[in-house]
Amino acid sequence: MDSTSLGLIVRRERKGQKLKQAELAAVSGVGIRFIVELEAGKPTLQLEKVLRVITTLGCDIIVTPPGHRHWTAEQKLAVLRDAFGPEGCVRTATERHETGNDSFRFKNNSAQNAKTRKEKTSS
Repeated sequence: MDSTSLGLIVRRERKGQKLKQAELAAVSGVGIRFIVELEAGKPTLQLEKVLRVITTLGCDIIVTPPGHRHWTAEQKLAVLRDAFGPEGCVRTATERHETGNDSFRFKNNSAQNAKTRKEKTSS
């Protein structure tokens, strides 16, 4: 993965949640310019802010140690079940595997929290 790929993922998730760049910036505690640069794939952004935006969108980053990159989908699901319980992310992980996208997204409340914060700021 590179900064351009990460930017495209952030943009897709933001648009999928029907958030404007300004709204995502506000709920993430970063500036609009930061969101624009992140989505454009700028490689020199502050890691802490990048992680904050990703978490706000409900996404996680998984760092895979060398030697574990070629796990089967079943092996990955077993690890996720152990870490997050049977309801953690199995459905989403399975859907992503079936579509050929090997990334996994964990089920958490960050996306719902972002939507709630968006609704509060627009009132």
